[in-house]
Parts: sequence; C-alpha cells; structure tokens
Amino acid sequence: MSHTSLVTVTKLSPKGEGIALDAGREIYIENVLVGEQVEVEVGQPFVPNSKRCPGKVISIVKPSKDRQSTALCQYFGSCGGCALQHMTYTSQLKLKRSDIKDALEEVVKSLKRPELLNSDMLDDFIRETHSCSEQPCRFKSIRYFANNTQSNQLEQGFFASRSHDLIAIDRCPLEPECFAIIANELNTTLSSLNLKAVDGADNGTLKAMQLRQCDDGVAVLLITTQSLTSQEQETLKATAQSLELASLYVGINTQDGNSLYCDEVTLIHGASRLSKNIAGKDFYVGPQTFVQVNYDVCEQLYGAAVAHCASVNASASACANSNATESGAGAACKQARGKAIDLCCGVGTMTLALADHFDEVTGVEIVQSSIDAAKENAQRNGISNVSFTASDMSKALPKLLIKDMLSDVKAVIADPARAGIGANNAALLAKIKGPCKVSMIFCSLKALKRDLVPLLLGGFKIDYVQGFDMFPHSVHIETLVCLTKD
Repeated sequence: MSHTSLVTVTKLSPKGEGIALDAGREIYIENVLVGEQVEVEVGQPFVPNSKRCPGKVISIVKPSKDRQSTALCQYFGSCGGCALQHMTYTSQLKLKRSDIKDALEEVVKSLKRPELLNSDMLDDFIRETHSCSEQPCRFKSIRYFANNTQSNQLEQGFFASRSHDLIAIDRCPLEPECFAIIANELNTTLSSLNLKAVDGADNGTLKAMQLRQCDDGVAVLLITTQSLTSQEQETLKATAQSLELASLYVGINTQDGNSLYCDEVTLIHGASRLSKNIAGKDFYVGPQTFVQVNYDVCEQLYGAAVAHCASVNASASACANSNATESGAGAACKQARGKAIDLCCGVGTMTLALADHFDEVTGVEIVQSSIDAAKENAQRNGISNVSFTASDMSKALPKLLIKDMLSDVKAVIADPARAGIGANNAALLAKIKGPCKVSMIFCSLKALKRDLVPLLLGGFKIDYVQGFDMFPHSVHIETLVCLTKD
C-alpha cells in the first residue's frame, strides 16, 4: 500500500532524482532539489524487500533557491532526456563540479596515500565547470520508435526516465529545428509503408533513427532489424529528396539490448560521407563514426586536452620556431618533440591536432570505419606524421609501449566510451617514463574513480581537473583530467 509522507531531500542520485529518507527507506523523487521539503506519495519498493521506493510529488512545501520556475521544454517531467531543467543553469554547473569532487574523494580513499592525493588538494585543482553557451547544443540525436496501439500509428521520440516507454516528441529545444521536421516526416513515410517498431516480442522492423548535423547538411541513419524492400527504399529516397537530406542510410542491427551498432549499412540517398570542421581542420564523418554531439563544447574540451599534451614540448617548440640555422640545434628540437598516442581516436579529431606538436602520433580505435575515415582525414588535411591502428586498446597498447619506446612517448590522450580505458590499460600507461603529459577524458565518473588510481600510483600527478558541460540539463558531465610525470 502506498502512503503520503513529508520528507526532506538530502541528495541527488546519479540519475538526478532526489533522495529522501522515510522510516528507514530511501525515497527516489523526480524533479526535486537538495534541501527541498516535499509531500510525496511513497510507492512500493522497486524490487521486493528493498528499502528503495519511488516517490511521487504531491506538493513542494519548501522550494530550493536553486529551483528554475519555468522548464525549457514542454516534455520535461515525462521525457527522460533531461533531468535538471527545474534547476537554474548556474546551479547545474556547481552540481556537476561537486559530483567531480565527490568522485575524486573516492580516489583519495582508494589510494590511501595522502602524499599522492589528499582531500585538501581537491579545491585547488578542480576548475569551474566549462559552461555551454550555444543553443541549440545537440547536433546528433537518437530517436526511437514505438507502435501506438490505439491509433495504429508509428510514433517517434525519446524514452521516459528509467524505462523504455516512448514519449512521442514533436520537437526538442536542444536540437536544431530541422531535426523535428525531418523526424516527423520520416515517421509519416514509415507509417505509410506499414512498417512497425520492434516490440517486446521482438516483432517489427524499426529500432531507431540517428540524425546528425554536419557542415554540408543532415545525415539520417535508420536502424532496422532487417533489410528494406527496393520499393520501401525508393519511397524513403523520395522523402529524403523532398527534405533535402544530405544523406540517408539504412543500417541492420539484430542485437538484443541497447546497442545500435549496425553490422551492415546501405546508402539510400545522397553522399556516403559528410564533413565537419572542428578546430580548423576538416573531417569526414560517416554514419557510425564517432564525433561528439555538442560541437562548441567539443572544441573547447579537445583544445584543452591537446594544449596540455603539447605543453610537454614547450621548450622544443620555442626552439623550432626560432631562427636557429645550426643543424645540431634543429636536430635536438626535432628529437625533443617525441611521440604521442591518441586512444579511442574516432575519426582522428585530436590525433591530427596533436600532429602539430609531435614528430609522430598514433591513433588507436576499435571501429574500422572510423580508422578508415581517420586515414582519409589525415590526407585531406595534408598531415603525414600520423598513423592509425584498428584495434582494441588492450591489444594495441603493449605494442606501442614496449620497453625501448617508453621514454619516446611524451603524451597520451584518451577519450574512451563510458567504460573508460580500464585499470589494466591505465597501469600500462603508468609505466611511461617522464617527462610525459596525459589528458584523460571521462564520460563516466565511475570510470574516473577506477582508472586514475593506477596512474597516480605510477608516478603521475594531477595538474588540473575540469568538467565540460556537453549535455546541459542532464546529469552527464565530460571530465578532463590533466596529468604530468616529470
């Protein structure tokens, strides 16, 4: 049986829900803030015998000073894409910095070596969170499909929080306006073809659509469980032409779970690849190659990561830029620049930027199509001192860090997926001899807490840590950790 209770929110969960205590139970409440006094209807435990229960707000008795009076989006509260629109943006940035500090406190506890890292150091090197000033800010979007059993129509939109229940979305204010037009028109066409969304019984064809804005237009990837007929493809091609899409692809994904990677991708209309200029360099972008969603914050994040690594060669760069003509001095400068590694390099975005500062740069990426694009991007930008390897980093790193080469590696950038690079790979990096700079980018603070420990135990020290707000109004934060070994 549910009951009502007056509770005070003590903290936010990693998903942005408020947590309050009630008779020894943890109550999870959406759209509330720390310190708020709330009357809630307490539901049954999430799982039998658990002390964690959902809470539904009846009224906010005492609101927080950080509360935002008006949400940015009409779907806030039902759509699971944003969790913090009820919080002022300044408060969101402070919250994310606080989350980073809490994660580093866990690193301090794991290390048990106060001479390496202690709580008193944290405020000195955690910088203020880099804000997102651009609107819209998300230039890549994944929209999902569902079957409306009442209207017998196909719907598209985003999932509700903590579920795979679809919230049909007309438009999202964080995306370019054209995304809503394109998504709605394609949805109408797919409905006219009587194509159905995949349901719980694994029936249906449609899983999702990915929209991406590039410099030369919008590319759409329809993710399906099976190939479309030639007639279906022709109908979709006509819609793509009317929408003036730059590219339309269909990708086949037969996997269970949330993965949307396609083993087979077919171009239906337009260019096989588009281009995007990032930090002054042009990059080819394919339907499944990784490029960050928020281009403005991405440039700031990548620029900071590359600048930190390049600083290892500050004296060499000054020498190389001087008017010295002696061959010996020139050779010394060249030798001092050393080698750099870019792990999880994607299409080579930071690899090519590093190439301006080092003699050799190696990019490692597990997705072959991204490596193919990275090689072409190097040629496109006239950069010859880079090489790329399609490999899992756990297999590539031992070869790149053999004993004779450890002193040649002067910098490493890693921008992995949520899982991080892993403790074993971090331990391998920790063996690099100084001087060396490492820029670690984490999209998960859980990975940060694990992967920093081997690096610090291996002699690296933190120079600074900064969050980059790639996804405003969500609980997500991209975190850059800059380390040095002398």
